Amino acid sequence: NIYIVSKGNVDDEFQGGTIKKGLGTLITYTNLIGDGTCMSTAKTTADSLLYSLNLKILKDLMNKNPDFEFKIYINSIGNY
Repeated sequence: NIYIVSKGNVDDEFQGGTIKKGLGTLITYTNLIGDGTCMSTAKTTADSLLYSLNLKILKDLMNKNPDFEFKIYINSIGNY
């Protein structure tokens, strides 16, 4: 599953820094876990609401709608 920040903010804390994630940002299992090891911790910094979405459903939506796929792509790189 992936998580979409619908309200509030999330800090993705990792060794060496923090990435602030806000409205519309995606958080995936692979953001947090790599090679079976915890790589970061996601913490809400305000009253937040996240939606969980099955990754297969998201991929299907992206395949059917190139504009949506582009927005997901841009959002995924906009926070690094």
